[in-house]
Amino acid sequence: IHVNTNFTDLKKTSKEQQQVDLKSQFEQLIKERNEDTSKLKWIDDETVEANISPLTLHSFVLKAESLGLKVQYKKKTIIEIV
Repeated sequence: IHVNTNFTDLKKTSKEQQQVDLKSQFEQLIKERNEDTSKLKWIDDETVEANISPLTLHSFVLKAESLGLKVQYKKKTIIEIV
């Protein structure tokens, strides 16, 4: 699951601060929900690949939206045949 946040409407200094805050808030939420933080893979400052519960992801999306950020959903399906 990828979570993309769009920061284009923010000033550069505000954008950098917002990215840091959002990233730390996401990691804090993961810890609060007793999720394994090793399941997080940051692709860049705005994209995270996370193998977490849908409820935890939804809580984070609500938090990001409450900060006035736009959230885009992209789903990645991986099929492993062993």
